[in-house]
Amino acid sequence: MQPDFTALAEQARQMQQRMVSAQKELEQSVVTGNSADGLVTVVASGLGRTLAVRVEAAVFDGRDAPALETAILQAIRAAANNAERLAATRMGPIEISLS
Repeated sequence: MQPDFTALAEQARQMQQRMVSAQKELEQSVVTGNSADGLVTVVASGLGRTLAVRVEAAVFDGRDAPALETAILQAIRAAANNAERLAATRMGPIEISLS
């Protein structure tokens, strides 16, 4: 028995529509990530594009550039991880049936 190519093409079209829709949702979504000390926040799109970096004034009191660099890196990584989790949730599993 051969697969029904019309049904397969329809499944592919529907999957593509879901992917396009999920990508649009992710583009409009916003995630944040914070440094371990909470003094730096990175705001990113659901696709992981950095939109803003917010630094609390307390960071400047110590004038510790390496600590600030570490905090910014932690916040960027946290935002990227949150965007990745959101994308996995929105995109969901991809299923293709060839029967």
